[in-house]
Amino acid sequence: MRRQCNLNFGWQYSPEESGDRWEDISLPHTNREIPSGYFDDGICSFVSRYRRTLYLDKQEGKVYRLCFEGISSYAKLYVNGRYVCEHKCAYTDFYADITNFVKNGENEILVIVDSTERADIPPFGGVVDYLCYGGIYRDAWLIVTDCVYIQNVYCYSVSPVRERDLTVEIALAGGNAEVKVILLDGDHKIATAGSQSKDGRARTRFLRLPVELWSVSSPKRYTVRVYAGEDEYTLFYGFREAKFTAEGFYLNGERLFLMGLNRHQSFPYVGYAMPRNAQIEDADILKYTLGVNIVRTSHYPQSRHFLDRCDEIGLLVFEEIPGWNHIGDDAWKEQTLKNLYDMIIRDRNRPSVVLWGVRINESEDDHDFYTRTNALAHSIDSRQTAGVRWKPHSEFLEDVFAINDFVPLYEEPPLRDPHLETGLDCDVPYLVTEYMGHMFPTKITDNEERLARHALRHAEVQNLARSNRKISGAIGWCAFDYHTHRHFGTNDKICYHGVMDIYRNPKYAAFVYASQRSVKEGLVFEPATIWAFGERDIGGVVPLYIYTNVEEVVLEIAGRESMTYYPAKDKFPHLPHPPVIIDKMPETWGCTWQDGTLIGKIGGKEVVRREYSSNPLPDRLELTCATKKAAKGDSVRFTVRALDHKGNVMKYFDEIVSIRVNGGRLVGRSEIALQGGMYTFWVIADGNGAVSATAEGARLKAGRAEIGLSEYESHYSL
Repeated sequence: MRRQCNLNFGWQYSPEESGDRWEDISLPHTNREIPSGYFDDGICSFVSRYRRTLYLDKQEGKVYRLCFEGISSYAKLYVNGRYVCEHKCAYTDFYADITNFVKNGENEILVIVDSTERADIPPFGGVVDYLCYGGIYRDAWLIVTDCVYIQNVYCYSVSPVRERDLTVEIALAGGNAEVKVILLDGDHKIATAGSQSKDGRARTRFLRLPVELWSVSSPKRYTVRVYAGEDEYTLFYGFREAKFTAEGFYLNGERLFLMGLNRHQSFPYVGYAMPRNAQIEDADILKYTLGVNIVRTSHYPQSRHFLDRCDEIGLLVFEEIPGWNHIGDDAWKEQTLKNLYDMIIRDRNRPSVVLWGVRINESEDDHDFYTRTNALAHSIDSRQTAGVRWKPHSEFLEDVFAINDFVPLYEEPPLRDPHLETGLDCDVPYLVTEYMGHMFPTKITDNEERLARHALRHAEVQNLARSNRKISGAIGWCAFDYHTHRHFGTNDKICYHGVMDIYRNPKYAAFVYASQRSVKEGLVFEPATIWAFGERDIGGVVPLYIYTNVEEVVLEIAGRESMTYYPAKDKFPHLPHPPVIIDKMPETWGCTWQDGTLIGKIGGKEVVRREYSSNPLPDRLELTCATKKAAKGDSVRFTVRALDHKGNVMKYFDEIVSIRVNGGRLVGRSEIALQGGMYTFWVIADGNGAVSATAEGARLKAGRAEIGLSEYESHYSL
């Protein structure tokens, strides 16, 4: 029987290539915590060491393997002082058979981690628009099986809509065995089949299964359980049909416009090294807070926790190989092909993944290389491929023409016509994979006018993209601000391209996306203003854009007649929920600035209101906990906001706040200055009871939040 043991705890770390300086750590781990900004962008580029004692009751006839889910970016593994193997990629699983290296009793595991930006490992060799950090930054496992074990399982449906079919292909290592496949809905058995493997392979097909389809609104998944001899392998599968066409994207035969954002997997202070909950919560932010239906994993395969959650909640994924702009030599290309193979083998059973990125992001054409990447992808999975380019008329070898369409801010229209980009006479499947970003970098601390203009441009792009049925969708750059190299971003080493900041706090642009949901999915009402006369050029708050999914908005100002406004369908006819635009207000110059109230109504009834004071005064710190459950070593996310007496965030309240935590380790600093009136921090639970936090400023009341710890079952098949 397969045993899988988590190895995240009990490690020691040395930031030196040799010597006796060690510290106790747990995984995920960054080789160096970095400041929130202003640091040398080579701060993580060095060689370090990780070691762990592994106690085994070694048994004959068993195979012992290690799996490291992410090491940035080159690793050499030693067991009991003997070299085992190496791995070259920060983003794919590193498997190592250590059977012949371990003994009964105590074993020493040593991993040498080279986090320098080596030219032989993608994405390096040129410049890169993001930091890749360092360390063993994802989970580690020990897998124990019999000599004959299940190496991988591939599930696919030829006609999931009509036939409700399922084919299961099993690859065995170490020999042959009797194979049995069971399909379950929860604990209910739907179908069973068995066969004898031949040459280490077995195949089973089911037809006319009584199953529901997986979709973005109903992400129904089933359990596939495979037995081979004494080994058992479990995965989750969703029946769905995804197809990019010249007339748009279709999911289960129905056209779905793809509104999405790109995601970097990095976080403040620790870079990539955030555990399960942080990954899950990023998927939840994209789906439930921002309301998008697709995410592009720019520019590399991301955590299986993140992708598991995308499967679970119905968030579509465009998954991409590691790389940015640069194509290296022949050895570099061979490594890219290996990365592509490893990515697809790991994630080809996922219903959320609808597109493979087989081209190095924004690279030049390379006919022979990209012919090989496409052929490889098609040989191991039936999903369509795309190649993200920046140059119009570049060679089209993939199934979907994907392009980063960066139109300067004041150039119209905000997206270019697909025919101008492809240079082709005929229509082809077409997807916009980036827009905005460096065209208009925006900090959460910027003035209202810039933040409002940033949001408006996102709305304009989405409106135009929806107007053209030839465009399958538009994926904005990007979800979250991120650390970068000195060649990009601002001089504090941050790219301020996100609709949220690096701490996952929203800018006004975030509500452009969120407001496109139905009210049933969540009421959204966000006026892009702080309600201050002197905030904008000339003065006043108009034009005031309210990003909302209500039917009408009433403006009330003390001593003046109320005014009613409606969604601007004339200016944004293609958005499900156009913003409400207040473009006229009573004359204010030379008059006293008054309190204001904005009321959102549906069916003539008030459903939400925002009150603004002409004299906002600091009232309290609000501390909330977004995490639902956690276990030892997991992350808990807290957000502190400085509120005025009307309950509005004070965007320019940047005073020092003291953070204190119990039951875990605070990620980052305990004394911080609010940014945009907000700050989010994470605590790594130590497993000794509840995790709690307090936030207190010199002038504001303390906020407190707490979450109890609970063990959860980790569903994972290697």
